[in-house]
Amino acid sequence: MTKKEMKDEIRKIWIDQIKTAMNKADKAIEGCEDNGTCNFDMAMIKKESTFTYAETIEIFNECGIRADKMSEWGRHYSGYIGLPNYKGQGERNTKWAKTFADSLKEQGFTVSMYYQCD
Repeated sequence: MTKKEMKDEIRKIWIDQIKTAMNKADKAIEGCEDNGTCNFDMAMIKKESTFTYAETIEIFNECGIRADKMSEWGRHYSGYIGLPNYKGQGERNTKWAKTFADSLKEQGFTVSMYYQCD
């Protein structure tokens, strides 16, 4: 298997894992009230060596997740890619982001949460 073929296989696995995490997060917010403070809570994934920033962002975009290079937010976020996928303003958004992050973490990704109230 060539390096490109291996990278393509890893990409397919990532897409499946991301979609699995999205489905878990979507189910977690079914019937959830959107109470609480408006926020910008989101999962942040640590950039892995397999893909460049641009490739990683492209993979998440392909799955329907907006992705931003967090190093532009300040040095504390260097090496992370933010995954804002706002599913509400308050509780729904936080619950979706946390479930998404936990599912990615269970699947082997290095993930953190970013919390910010508006």
